[in-house]
Amino acid sequence: MIFEFVDDSCDKDLSDINGLSTIFQRLALPMPAEEHIQYTRENGLNLFLNSYGMVLRFYPYDYGVSKRLEKNLFFIDHIYHERILPYIGCVRFPKFTMQLMPAIALCDCSEHSGSLKRDFKASLDDNVDAGVSNIGYRALAPHQPEYSILLDTVHHPSYLGRKYTDYLKTQQDKIVHNFDYYDDLQQIFYETWSESRTDDNVLMQLFWNEILYIKANTNRLVAGWLYGHGSEFERLIDDKGDFVAQSKAYDQLLQAQIKTL
Repeated sequence: MIFEFVDDSCDKDLSDINGLSTIFQRLALPMPAEEHIQYTRENGLNLFLNSYGMVLRFYPYDYGVSKRLEKNLFFIDHIYHERILPYIGCVRFPKFTMQLMPAIALCDCSEHSGSLKRDFKASLDDNVDAGVSNIGYRALAPHQPEYSILLDTVHHPSYLGRKYTDYLKTQQDKIVHNFDYYDDLQQIFYETWSESRTDDNVLMQLFWNEILYIKANTNRLVAGWLYGHGSEFERLIDDKGDFVAQSKAYDQLLQAQIKTL
């Protein structure tokens, strides 16, 4: 199930996490502090939801100076591809996009990264930054090269050019099939977000209860960042900050909230 909500209820940008307070109220999630957030290279932010096995991602539509934006050089968006992690939910606000992403087991194998890079090069003429620290494995799939999938789905469509346009036209069935892995979760999010409000988030609370059940009783939502990894993962921590510690700090807020539900 592929869908994108267009929502004008928040006109803030991503420069101040407090500007997103109404969104967190509607999501029925605790308001995070700065120390809980991982900031990204495109001036977006990630919030890791350990207890739910998900990642909440926010990214702007562009970053760069306006003169260059006329040529779309800094336009960024989700890349649709059969080997890119699908989202559970996508909401487009006036100045940024919010995505709820499933967490999966992570990879630490250069052979599997190389396989994914070759696939992207063949289909998009770009490796789409498919380094070892940026890939994982499909839900319930064996840890084999053909099941590796890209985690960071935000890229520059203009960099991919005509090749990406052609891929979208000819490979729609494969893209849709990729989303089928989480079709039931997408359906639940679609229904709950459609009916939820900032001052009435009961349905979103029920959504998170359902996610807790699925995470506890299946292997479909795996907070892979919490488990031991090799040198590539350690370099990622050094480069981007200790988001594992950040996730654990925010999870204390989640656990306190879950006990009250």
